[in-house]
Amino acid sequence: MMFRGYIRWVLCIALFFELYACKSAGPSGFWSGFHEQEITIHNNDQGPWGGHRQIQWKGKHGDHVSVPEIITYAAKNGWKYSRQYSFPLETNQQCYTYLQLKERIPLQMQSAGNRMLVFQTDWLLVEPGDQSETYENGFFILSADSTEWIMWHIWGE
Repeated sequence: MMFRGYIRWVLCIALFFELYACKSAGPSGFWSGFHEQEITIHNNDQGPWGGHRQIQWKGKHGDHVSVPEIITYAAKNGWKYSRQYSFPLETNQQCYTYLQLKERIPLQMQSAGNRMLVFQTDWLLVEPGDQSETYENGFFILSADSTEWIMWHIWGE
């Protein structure tokens, strides 16, 4: 009789973890459901000390995305909008998290008129050398005409 109760308990725990894993699909995995037909690149690298996810979209037939649409979708999934920058960034706008991302952003997305939205996530980004850290580690970069966009999320060390 006690064995049956143990099996039920284990099955309930397993079901909970299965449902949670499907919902989250890893850090920032929810973005794969955003305009999913227009995704052109989806890179995800996770390790024991951190990782990153990059998703790139290109609007088909001139389709575009709006900033309010991005902010609303992000908020529904736990990301908090912090601020917006326009390229090229001024030196005083180059925050710690942007400097971590700068080398990874394709040059065409750093063109004048493109915009970068910065989001606070629940995942911590830490610089191992000097222990700088931030939760502002979610980025959304839009082309000037909003027909191309990239999401970057970096976490860990």
